[in-house]
Amino acid sequence: MREPAVRTTSGWTRTAYGEMFAWWFAPESMRSRATVVMCPAVGSDEGSESRKAYRHLAEALTDRGIASLRIDYPGTGDSVGPWSGPDRVDAWRSGIRSAHRVAQSTGTSRVFLVGTRLGAILAAEAALELPSAGLVLWDPCPTGRMFLRQQMLLAAAYGANQPEDGSVAGLAYTYSEDVTSAIRELALSTVVDASRQPVLLASPRTKSMGQTIDAVESRPSSRFLEIPDESADMAASLLSPLNETQIGFVADWILDRCEGLEMDIQPPHVVGELSGSVIIPSGSATHHDVTERTHLLGPHRLFGVIAEPEDCLSPALTAVFLSAGTLEHCGPGRLWTDLSRSWAALGVRCVRFDISGVGDSEARPGQQRGVARPPEAIDDMIDVASALGAPDGRNLVFVGLSSGAYHALEGGLHLRPEAIIVINGNAVADQQEGEGGRGRDPRRLADRSMPALLRRLATHHNRTARRIWRVLSAVVPGATPRSVINGIAGRGTKVLCLCCQAEMDKWYDSVWSRARRTRHRPGTLNMELLPGADHSLYTTEVRGAAIEVMNAFLLGEVLPALDRGAQDRVKGRC
Repeated sequence: MREPAVRTTSGWTRTAYGEMFAWWFAPESMRSRATVVMCPAVGSDEGSESRKAYRHLAEALTDRGIASLRIDYPGTGDSVGPWSGPDRVDAWRSGIRSAHRVAQSTGTSRVFLVGTRLGAILAAEAALELPSAGLVLWDPCPTGRMFLRQQMLLAAAYGANQPEDGSVAGLAYTYSEDVTSAIRELALSTVVDASRQPVLLASPRTKSMGQTIDAVESRPSSRFLEIPDESADMAASLLSPLNETQIGFVADWILDRCEGLEMDIQPPHVVGELSGSVIIPSGSATHHDVTERTHLLGPHRLFGVIAEPEDCLSPALTAVFLSAGTLEHCGPGRLWTDLSRSWAALGVRCVRFDISGVGDSEARPGQQRGVARPPEAIDDMIDVASALGAPDGRNLVFVGLSSGAYHALEGGLHLRPEAIIVINGNAVADQQEGEGGRGRDPRRLADRSMPALLRRLATHHNRTARRIWRVLSAVVPGATPRSVINGIAGRGTKVLCLCCQAEMDKWYDSVWSRARRTRHRPGTLNMELLPGADHSLYTTEVRGAAIEVMNAFLLGEVLPALDRGAQDRVKGRC
């Protein structure tokens, strides 16, 4: 794997709407031809995919001697502030202006703006008032109205109902009436017609983009790149970081605009624009203010964000959040960002981090990037526990969703945490690991997937193989998925298992465990069904119900198990 020769700085910069998180990439030589400000997409699915693509684009730009600044708009990602409110679209615009100021403060004389989806319209608006050397519109939304329609269709696919108060329910987010009104006013063609700087438009050639494409193609200094129309799945697949062709084309187009120019630059924190931490007021006399800071955890320097009570020097309990699939540390719809801040306000230190090869954590030597459930994640959890001063896992709570829930199960077996919270997870590892004669990785203790013989049968007779394995595992001691959480609870770790109906059915028990159900366990096992839940908790009603159950488990089960001094520290009497 290529290791980019870059220097990175992460932190928060102030905008008119609060603290905004930013990540700065620059060539190791500290000489740059320009700085690129990357304006992400908005929403759970598109925002996450654009951040993945921007990480790859930042690496491609540094290879060409160009610095870049990635941002999370206020109220999104790691940035501070609420998601909803009458001024949210203005807050996103303010974030772009602040990022442009940070880019100029490094000493660069050329700033490019890159925007994707709804972020492309915001970037184009910003280019009308900010000095810009060029504008990249990557798979843009033609209008805000079309963006909202797509969000409604995606939410409907996950079972969400639309409210009747003028707001719009999308994936993981509800756009208030004020926000939807502001978004509906956005139109790409209007701002592109008024702009004068060079434009690279990468878009499908669709009827809705016709006017914008004509405007770009009529300018000698601009370029239109036609990309495949994959809008049928409406999952922002065009923004996949694996699409190296598009990423390389964008990086080369920017390089062509600044050939022959190179200047010395400074990291933003040197000139005082980025701070290493931020204080988030709780707004309540009974809760802590929260200090949030970035940190590189363990020997492999995994990227993480630590949220902890500002006035508590020795937090007694630490929650470690494990994300789903290849999502970054914010979680789906920034679930982990919001939950970690609310728990930190209660007195719990919270850590959300990227496993190796995902997000802003580099892959380990020989590891492939972007794998949803790599065995290296088990090593990551052990390293992170040691970095947090808990090598045995004591006083840690692992919280995981989907594949992150599987990692939480592994953490419950490799370490002895105070508790684990498993959301829509199961004890089945990725099947591709058994291919090529490698067999199951020995690091996997929680895996209850089919043996190699049945996996081969499943390639042609999947249903038959699964039925055979379910019967066999029900009579083989320790082979069922339920035996994993039974074993973790039996070691004294408290377990909360939250499931939608489809996932609950996977936690079947063996005849041996059912016969010993009255056996006393020093730990507790709580299994909760979330009626109507989708797998990723994208519907806001179910998400709220899950958070309520997790809060009750933390305060009613985990905290009372701590010693008296630890309880006092968590409750705020530090």
